[in-house]
Amino acid sequence: MPEILIIADDLSGAADSGNSLVAAGLDTLVVLDSRGNLPDAAALSLDLDTRRLPAEPAAALHVDAVRRLRSPDTALYKKIDSTLRGNWAVETAAVHIALAGNGHTLPMAMVAPAFPAAGRVTRRGRMYVNGTPLDETEIWRHEGLTGPADLRALLRAAGLQTELADLNLIRRGDAVLREALREWLDDGVEALACDAETDADLATLARVTTSLRERVFWVGSAGFAYHLPGALGLMRAGALPDTAMPTPLDPVLIVVGSSSGVSQVQAERLMESGAVRGMAIDPHVLRIGPGTTEWGHAEQELREVLASGDDVLLTMATGPALDRRDGHALAVALGRLVHEQAPRIGGLVITGGETARAVLAALGIGAIRLLGEVEPGVPLGIAQGDRPMPLITKAGAFGSPDTLVRCRQRLRAQALPPVAEAGTGRAAPHAPHHPGSH
Repeated sequence: MPEILIIADDLSGAADSGNSLVAAGLDTLVVLDSRGNLPDAAALSLDLDTRRLPAEPAAALHVDAVRRLRSPDTALYKKIDSTLRGNWAVETAAVHIALAGNGHTLPMAMVAPAFPAAGRVTRRGRMYVNGTPLDETEIWRHEGLTGPADLRALLRAAGLQTELADLNLIRRGDAVLREALREWLDDGVEALACDAETDADLATLARVTTSLRERVFWVGSAGFAYHLPGALGLMRAGALPDTAMPTPLDPVLIVVGSSSGVSQVQAERLMESGAVRGMAIDPHVLRIGPGTTEWGHAEQELREVLASGDDVLLTMATGPALDRRDGHALAVALGRLVHEQAPRIGGLVITGGETARAVLAALGIGAIRLLGEVEPGVPLGIAQGDRPMPLITKAGAFGSPDTLVRCRQRLRAQALPPVAEAGTGRAAPHAPHHPGSH
């Protein structure tokens, strides 16, 4: 069994939280299919692909994964989206029950979704993105979510008895926080919504809660995950050995499947750089699929732009024909289109967790060996398949306008990125770092 097991609801989340373990010097694999034989690694990050599912089957998959894969000696981290998308509260409740079913006393979920390096913080149990309440952002509206982004309310709605650890408590010292945690545990509190505005706040939560590891499990974004290896005593001396990037890298294919406004701006900036050739595919073509004249034309166009040797930006055309409710079906069709051109692709950058999973599944890739990150929340790895391929994945709403430009440059450099300092989520001081307004 791995020393740390991360369970995520989408691929980009599994990868960016897995980078917290790479930063600690742990050999880390992202796994797309937890049903098969799991590869041997010190740390595993599983993508259960449940964000798009209804709550009940999503919860059931979490229960099954925990009961099959987690041993008493394995630290468990339930990765959730830092903007609270998906079934995270119901899944957390399911993990809470599953751990008890494994012979444990009922554990308390330590819920801290803040990711300060990406501009996402928690105050009084409410989420903020770059200073704006989450429920007032484009992210919240894009998902069709309503009501306040309040951790306590969402956890209680999932059936968990929940209390709040606010900043005043967290910053009063380890002994005070530890005593409060013990009292809540003795009172049967099942989940603790934790405030955090800085990495120091998250480090305190990790340090204090790991001293009670028999009675808790951790829930959060990649921001909280960065602090756990050090708190658990799992740091490895020195960085991971260098891993040669597969070659050739001609051409790099950048696939933007996310309809997030952040991703659209990044795609526009990449096109403006003049470094890529662009191809926008009509969602209608993806819906009607192979065997049609329109699909044949799209296949031919992608073949021709890749055959030129230039790097290619593949996007879905926006407009009335693009309906986010079709996201999964469109992602699967996009994966099929990319698969048909696989021999011509040297490296991949994929935006959107659902798109990334669909493309990698179509290419027969079941795992990713993580190497580091381009910037906070943007991991680089080697896709494990018949032909190892350098890969960068990114959540749709993550990054600054220049993030995709930097992703392409990173693959073109054929060099490993700096491994982030464990416990910060930021690149090491000696390495170039470009903070983004995630």
